[in-house]
Amino acid sequence: MFESKRKPNFMIILLLLFPIGLFQKSKNGLAAEKSENSPSISVEDTFVEVDDERIDVGYLTSYMSTRPLRAYSQVIAKTVEQRLEELVTCEVLCQQALRIGLDKEPEIRHRIQQILAQSLLEEMVNKPVREQEITDRELQAYYNQHVNEFQRPAQIRLADIFIAVDPAADSGQRKQKKKQAEKALAEVLAHKDQRLEFGKRVLKYSDTPEKYPKGNTGFFDIEGKPVGLDTKLAREAFKLEKVGQVCEHIIKADDGYHIIMLAGKREALHKPFERVKEQLRRRMYRERIELAQNEYIESLKQKCRIKINQDVFDKFVREQEERAKAVEVGRTGGFPTFPRDVNVPPRKPRGPK
Repeated sequence: MFESKRKPNFMIILLLLFPIGLFQKSKNGLAAEKSENSPSISVEDTFVEVDDERIDVGYLTSYMSTRPLRAYSQVIAKTVEQRLEELVTCEVLCQQALRIGLDKEPEIRHRIQQILAQSLLEEMVNKPVREQEITDRELQAYYNQHVNEFQRPAQIRLADIFIAVDPAADSGQRKQKKKQAEKALAEVLAHKDQRLEFGKRVLKYSDTPEKYPKGNTGFFDIEGKPVGLDTKLAREAFKLEKVGQVCEHIIKADDGYHIIMLAGKREALHKPFERVKEQLRRRMYRERIELAQNEYIESLKQKCRIKINQDVFDKFVREQEERAKAVEVGRTGGFPTFPRDVNVPPRKPRGPK
């Protein structure tokens, strides 16, 4: 009856999933209820015993729900037999894997731990959070707190060469700063179709403004908000039409001289509350789940004795640093690839000899 006919790849997948309880047995309360048409059959009735493990009606019913029948098919004896055969085969393979210690292999152990951890968080945190209703009043308050994401005027962003002028500077000093700005502008205009050249002049000439990072204003509207840009500078900037376009004259502002290039544009945004309400609901659930997960994890850590062996930690870090130095990193950068056996010890036979 239970001659194996399943493909090996399918069995490997089942083997990894079954030991960690992907399909919960009926004794855990997650199996299907008794069929109304068969009141004499209990979800705890045993179908098959494999050594000390039993496959009951609830377990099979739960498994069959993950392997639905084709449309218009009927649950017949052959179908039940096939599904039961899959469970028996998987149980046999699983027991053998445990005997030889495959569950202790670092790679497999980590995969099992990950699924267990995710299943625990889903059951203890995610579900309870999702069961708590988010009211329209809460959604409206969240919308109001983040209104700039849904209601904003047109915005632009500049690449900016800023020549700072001290407010206390005399006319001679101001004239010198203006000449520096004119020189920078001349070089920019000589390469105005090459955006990378503008970046080089930022590095060469620009000072760092107080209100934004060197060379990058961030997005602002025609009034200079929310960056706090000088209004005159903002309005001149909005005259630029095409990303990459350079303003061909120096702009004098209260803090100094600016040479600008349009680096980005955003159209005006108008998304009323009703339009984004469900989007906000999903977002609020994600944020609440993340917060609840962090609190739950911290509460579990408080109950555990966690002790780091600092000597081993320091030695391990030094070894990794030495290996990293020995690995050539390509011109594009990135993290070096460590040999497979750095973190995972070689496989050793386990179980009875």
